[in-house]
Formats: sequence, structure tokens, C-alpha cells
Amino acid sequence: MVDYAHVLRGHRNLVHPRRQHMDGYRPDEDFVRIAWNVVVAALDDLAG
Repeated sequence: MVDYAHVLRGHRNLVHPRRQHMDGYRPDEDFVRIAWNVVVAALDDLAG
């Protein structure tokens, strides 16, 4: 998960719709699904 978190840091600005629009980036469904699963796993870890 640490390696994937590093990759996500490179994409964190894409959370901002204006930046995403300016860059012309549209993540595909597979990327979104993987990213969401990482978010859920991180929240589960924080919840203990």
C-alpha cells in the first residue's frame, strides 16, 4: 500500500475539478475503483 500511496500523491491535484479539466485528464473506471479501495483501506486502518 505504501507504493500505491506514493503514486496517489502524484495524482492528488486531480481531485480539483478545475485542475483536472485544465490538464484534460479523465481517470478511467479501473483507476477510480482501485483508488477508492485504497481510500477505504486507509480509513479502515485509521478506525482501528
